[in-house]
Order: sequence, then structure tokens, then C-alpha cells
Amino acid sequence: MSSVKSVVESSSESRADILLLTGLHEELEWIQKVSGFEFQRRNCQGTSYLFADVVRGQRNLGIVTLPQLEKGLTTAAITATKALCIWKPSIVVMTGICAGVRGAVNLGDLIVATHCFEHSSGQLQDGELIPL
Repeated sequence: MSSVKSVVESSSESRADILLLTGLHEELEWIQKVSGFEFQRRNCQGTSYLFADVVRGQRNLGIVTLPQLEKGLTTAAITATKALCIWKPSIVVMTGICAGVRGAVNLGDLIVATHCFEHSSGQLQDGELIPL
């Protein structure tokens, strides 16, 4: 069972092996629930995040996970940039709905994009991007 311990001000974790960014607080709760990792709530440079130290074989992995504070591309960019600068992760994962097609994907599926575009640029019609 996952758990979250008390808030600790941290300056010692300047690295994380894995950074998990979530668009919604509910996604952050889901990561805690399904991972089974014991997370500790910490603060660094004004950012509250969860940290787990996970042992896999002979290796210790530092996992940082945090949600965006608000919806939107600007907040996503700021959160990701700040997290990359603070923790310098080897792997970055972001959860989200990624405009999944009902019936083609299910909640929890891993989807790897072959093409992506920023949604406010327009919409895709017949394979062509139509500007808004």
C-alpha cells in the first residue's frame, strides 16, 4: 500500500532517475495507489513534490512525481522546465488523456505518440492541420 509521509524541505535531492509529471491531481493519486512506492512529500525551491527511493536489484532509483498546479500548456511548460532544471532526470513521463479515441484506448493504456501537435494551433482534418 502506498503512503505519503510528512513534508520535508529538501535541497539534497538534486537528481532523480525518473520524473513523473501529471496534468491532474487525480493522476498523481493514481500513481501513488498503483505503484506501491512509499512517497515522502518534500519541498524544493517552492515546489511541493513526492519523492520515492526505490530499490530494484542492485540499483536505487530516485523517483520524483508532481502535478501541474493549473491546466494548460504554459503551466505544463513551466512545471516541466523547472523540474528538469532541479532534478535532471534520465527519464521523464507525463500522464494525461492525450485525446484518446473512445473504444480504441482504455484508461491506463500506455500510448506512445508518433505525431503530436499543440491543440490550440488548429485541428486535424483529413490528415491536414487547419489553423484556427
